[in-house]
Amino acid sequence: KRFYSGIKRILHISISQRGKIMLLKDLFDIEYGQRIYHDKSGLEEKGDTPLISSKGTNDGIYGWFKIKPKYRHVISVPNTGTVCHAYYQGHNCCIDDNCLVMIPKKALSIKEMIYISLLIRKDKIRYFYGRQVTPERLGNTEIKFNLSRFNNLNVPELKTKSLTNNKIELNVKSWKNFRI
Repeated sequence: KRFYSGIKRILHISISQRGKIMLLKDLFDIEYGQRIYHDKSGLEEKGDTPLISSKGTNDGIYGWFKIKPKYRHVISVPNTGTVCHAYYQGHNCCIDDNCLVMIPKKALSIKEMIYISLLIRKDKIRYFYGRQVTPERLGNTEIKFNLSRFNNLNVPELKTKSLTNNKIELNVKSWKNFRI
């Protein structure tokens, strides 16, 4: 619980604490992905359309296939595999039924979509120990988010100096044994 509340504070640092509490279902239509792509064995590879699945890496992209895209500017949320590891999908894609698809009800910027994806990832602890992610459960997730204030944030440029440029010497002679 202590860890979870610490993450909650970190994610709200740049957002006004007076942000309105909203449910995800107020911002998105949430549905299951396309059942037709559950079995991928008959798909022709080396196409232009990414197929999104419950993969936890590479933005959830399972592969590139010759299929007609259905979605764009949505959030994919795996309900199997890497549960709740949400990704923003800004390109034309197809999403299989191992994921939920969050389609915005009103215009949301790319920044807002990515930030909401991060909030969903942060909340994935709710789905540990076999609890399933469903459109209803995900839709009833509360987020504190001031959309208009978020779009006006200026994110400072990160410093690119590598920490490894400095040579660090370890004094192993001063190390002591310890019990585990």
